[in-house]
Amino acid sequence: MLKKGFSLLEILITVTLLIILVVLLILVFNPQTQIKKAKDSKRKSELATLSKVLEDWYNDKGCYPTPDEICYDSAGSETCHICGTEPTSPNLVPYLNEIPCDPQQPVKKYTYDVDEPACPKNYWIYTDLANDSDPSIEALGCQNGCGPYGDCNYNYGVTSPGGEVENCTGGGGGGGGGGGGSTPTPTPFYSGGCSTFNPIYYFPDPGICNVCGTYQECLGAFPTMPFYSDPGCTQTCIKD
Repeated sequence: MLKKGFSLLEILITVTLLIILVVLLILVFNPQTQIKKAKDSKRKSELATLSKVLEDWYNDKGCYPTPDEICYDSAGSETCHICGTEPTSPNLVPYLNEIPCDPQQPVKKYTYDVDEPACPKNYWIYTDLANDSDPSIEALGCQNGCGPYGDCNYNYGVTSPGGEVENCTGGGGGGGGGGGGSTPTPTPFYSGGCSTFNPIYYFPDPGICNVCGTYQECLGAFPTMPFYSDPGCTQTCIKD
């Protein structure tokens, strides 16, 4: 006589196998990881395109765009942020219809840095890749963070031909900019004053360190706050 249905043991084995299969599928096709990779792919593609545009600009004008010509928050600084959808953003027409924005703007921003604000001969554009295991991070030497003026909050970027990454382990990296997804110990660069540093950080509440912009912006908005010259708020600087 044939048995009808499944035994309890057979059901348990089947359920266990299904659970293992689902777990394996999640590990292989992790949706969060795929989303991060998609955003990072967009970042790389946009910065690569922008780099070509900036070379065309340089060939025509003999300088790369000044912060005032490309950033929405330049305020006369060498370091600022770009995003074409911001109301105060300039444009690069006819070189580019719209300046790209980080996929997570304003939580994450493309940071533009130049060597000379009046007529830049070199530029760096930094971003923070969401996927910390992206091999390009190590290739650029940005495992411990990269960025302008010791700001270690980036881990990827592009730069003008011949430029090098300013990383947070001392020295340059390989041909692009970047910053860290982790929070490394900042490279000390304190020399006593605030006005020579950008960005300047302030400490509004215990345990919170925010960027307030340029030195003059910080001084105007937070005249009584202590100022710091590093993202970790460890290098106190003297107000000029």
